[in-house]
Amino acid sequence: MGQGDQPRGNVLLRELSDLSTLDRSQEILDRLEILLTDYLVCVAHASQANSSTRSSLSEDGVLGLGAWLALQSTQSDRDDIDWTIGTHPGSVIWSTLFALGLIHEKTRTNFMEAALAGFRSSASIGNFLGVAHRAKWHVTATAGTFAAASAASVSLGHSSAVHQRALQLAGANMGGSALAPRERNGASAFNRSAATTLGTMAAMAAISGAAAVENIWDGAFGVLELFNASDFPLDANLAVNGVPTTALRLFPIAGFAQSAVLATTLLAQRNFDHLEDLVIGLSQDTIGWLDGSRGGFWWDVRAAVSAAWASKDPTDLYPNDEYLDRVRISTAQLPFGAASISIRTSTGQDSETIYSPPGIDFQDPQEGYWRNFKWSTMVGNRLSEIEALSDSLISGESGPELWNRVKELLRN
Repeated sequence: MGQGDQPRGNVLLRELSDLSTLDRSQEILDRLEILLTDYLVCVAHASQANSSTRSSLSEDGVLGLGAWLALQSTQSDRDDIDWTIGTHPGSVIWSTLFALGLIHEKTRTNFMEAALAGFRSSASIGNFLGVAHRAKWHVTATAGTFAAASAASVSLGHSSAVHQRALQLAGANMGGSALAPRERNGASAFNRSAATTLGTMAAMAAISGAAAVENIWDGAFGVLELFNASDFPLDANLAVNGVPTTALRLFPIAGFAQSAVLATTLLAQRNFDHLEDLVIGLSQDTIGWLDGSRGGFWWDVRAAVSAAWASKDPTDLYPNDEYLDRVRISTAQLPFGAASISIRTSTGQDSETIYSPPGIDFQDPQEGYWRNFKWSTMVGNRLSEIEALSDSLISGESGPELWNRVKELLRN
């Protein structure tokens, strides 16, 4: 139980609806702007690729537009990731806010604050549900539903009480099987759409007076039991800021292979002799995602590493089988997403371990170069326009001219 014998989950929902505790520091806002730019790049890239087609979903009100934007943002499988809980918050949060903002002008003034609330809810609920939950459920769908409900509630100007009711409505109806991401065929994109629409609908229903389950957490039918959740963490400060823990996927390969590709290129850049053997060390869980059994090159870590050794550049990954017969996978005691690479060449041995996937340090010049290379490759000369839009939106601008530019970019 929580404070005053209240379920700890209800204490958390109360904390998440208290906007006075949001971190609005310049450091956080600078990070938020980069996360927004990355989202806009992903959507614009998809819009360019699909410019000859038109989805009826995008014309079907707030819910349809939000679902469509979420699908667009993950089409290239390069949207952001929070490695601490394994979720993709931006595709849900930004899609919620842009769907509302493009249709309801009154929601535009709370854009930045709503984004902060959404990222906080995503990280906090993801942590609260715990590791066991993530083994069976797609946390982007479950925690993402709360994130969308928070973002939409703040965007719509809800009171704390109505915000809490929206979170209760969202939590009592969330879902999303972990089978979707494990298909490695893009099926997880719809889980993002479902979270976006359900969270938005919960916020709209809450202000309309929809009754909610007061305690969604405990008992035989509660979230903790039904969703294999751990009621974690045990400290009193349940709400955590998700902006600092959200990273970018910088390289054109599955997120779980980013560390292996980076380690390989670092070794290739300092070893010029004939490669005789290369061993990829991964956690058992990571191997299950990257064994190449489905999903093609994008999900084949051996093929990715072979390409990285050939190019010596983690941003330049094209199928290259030249070294594939010398690459092996081995189980290692490493965190999820980390990787070690051990090589033997004609003149000796060397190794490199990456414990934290790249993309989290927005101040690092090397990561800044990779980030801008990714963006430029995806949207070309539109990048400066996108960066200007991000700066304006996070700075609090909300005029019609700005949102007309947003509409042109997102809806092509």
